[in-house]
Amino acid sequence: MPGSPCDDGDPGTGLDVWTTACECQGQLIDCSGVAGGPALPGTACDDGDPDTGDDMWSSSCDCMGSPLDCLGVPGGDDLPGAPCNDGDPDTGNDTWTSNCSCVGEPFDCEGVPGGPALPGVPCDDGDPATALDAWTTACLCEGIPVDCAGTPGGTAFIDSCGTCAGGTTGVEPDPDSDGDSFLDCLDNCPGTWNPDQL
Repeated sequence: MPGSPCDDGDPGTGLDVWTTACECQGQLIDCSGVAGGPALPGTACDDGDPDTGDDMWSSSCDCMGSPLDCLGVPGGDDLPGAPCNDGDPDTGNDTWTSNCSCVGEPFDCEGVPGGPALPGVPCDDGDPATALDAWTTACLCEGIPVDCAGTPGGTAFIDSCGTCAGGTTGVEPDPDSDGDSFLDCLDNCPGTWNPDQL
């Protein structure tokens, strides 16, 4: 009789009953095992994973969600390793980290993100009269002047006789061995006091 139980022979249905047309029909068993239930493929569910969103029943009745990206968007593109913008004008190559922090690499003194040209690192200022060139905290490539003896920061200099003297040279600048007020390089007899020479 219509409304009485029957078996339609379909394992995917339940609560089978005779219809008024004398057909044995059951209701689809949903993904929760409930005949006529609402948990059908394509409908919302909860996979219990806080790191996913937009969970829904699949065609195989698996409750699956899309991974949340770093901005909390299910299935979004802002994933660890993807580009982002950390809002810092002094960094570049900003990317999402594994813990979803947007982090960039500091620009070096040549404007390269994560580059090696950092303050204190050797560089070349292009000046042959300097040595020990290095980037300053203001990102200027500066070297230390080299004296005539080749010593960076040294105090040797070219004296009035054209000799590299002083500093580490061990050479006395502008010597006047006989004390006659004539430099040895200009004195006609450096070993003899002769103030009247022309």
